[in-house]
Amino acid sequence: MNKILIILTAGTILCACSKEETEVIYRCANEEGPDIIIKAEFFEGGMHIDINSRHKSTLTQEISASGVRYAGTEGIEFWTKGDKAYYTSFGAGVDCVKE
Repeated sequence: MNKILIILTAGTILCACSKEETEVIYRCANEEGPDIIIKAEFFEGGMHIDINSRHKSTLTQEISASGVRYAGTEGIEFWTKGDKAYYTSFGAGVDCVKE
């Protein structure tokens, strides 16, 4: 009975941790106005991106020489490497940092 409880508890803890790690908030410096806040929800093969709680899009993971690159059909790209990211929309880009 104790072994089953320990296994179930460990599984629950692992599930909670992986859920936490898939949702990340980034703050991007914007020279033309207020900072851009990006909520990124990662899943296998892609991500959902929510920009300033106004624009949502789904991006797919693309080939990258360094870091992880995501791209969408709306001219949006999002690159991540460690705690840093780079967000571009139709060629204009900003540096981002994980909060």
